[in-house]
Amino acid sequence: MALTCFPGALNPFCRQPISVSLCCDQLALATSSTLLYIYSYSNQNLSFITKFSPHSKSLSCMLYHPTIPGLLATGGAPNSRVILWSIEGKTVQKQATLNLQRRPNALIWLLDEELIIGDEHGTLYRWNRNEEKLNKFTNQSLSGKQNDEVQLFAVANKQKFIMAIAYKSGSICICHVDLDKNNLNMLHKLSSDSANTICCSIQFAHSESPLDRSTLLYISYGHGSIKVCDYTNGKILGQLMLVKQSKNTNMNDPRCKTYYPLAWMDANTLLTGNIE
Repeated sequence: MALTCFPGALNPFCRQPISVSLCCDQLALATSSTLLYIYSYSNQNLSFITKFSPHSKSLSCMLYHPTIPGLLATGGAPNSRVILWSIEGKTVQKQATLNLQRRPNALIWLLDEELIIGDEHGTLYRWNRNEEKLNKFTNQSLSGKQNDEVQLFAVANKQKFIMAIAYKSGSICICHVDLDKNNLNMLHKLSSDSANTICCSIQFAHSESPLDRSTLLYISYGHGSIKVCDYTNGKILGQLMLVKQSKNTNMNDPRCKTYYPLAWMDANTLLTGNIE
């Protein structure tokens, strides 16, 4: 696996937590401001296409559809909305809008038409974009903490309906999604530890990863470490430190955090970066 860096190429003025989503030859980068940046990439080169503000007050999450080029879902304020956008070149068009009761924090496509949504109070929804139907999952609060804010989602690329959910409390729950029963079946729960309280990105192995890496889950923490877990048994296999911290660093101080998003560019290249 290779780690790739584009120094200052994405948003040189960004000093806020960022998220990255890739699909086909496009890359979207979001900050906690309202701006979303769109790039094209090929041969590990990025070219700026356009930028826009999908939500007027704040942008809390965004995600490309994995198989439909240019289809982007975003979540933010006001009105706690999820919006679907069609992006072709510099042309950005709104396709659909969904209003929720609370701010959406995490999005993931489970199927071509099925979008999973997590909000700031830990509520988990499924939205069918074709039927425009919204349902809550029957079981909530998988972390065991009431109103535990959902922060991140990831789905396994080689095993259908396996999903990881990262909560603000630090817990990461790996579960099986039963759409027929509208239920989430817990498989494993990874507890937080005192040094790694802020999880800023989670990614399952790439869909074309070799068999010996197909069950891996990569967890990026705010102080510059990436932990590798086997999602079939919930065991941590190793850790990669992207930056070296001084002995006097308080890892629970948000001012000391540097956020490292993760996104696959191909089966062997994991894109990561910080806010500097």
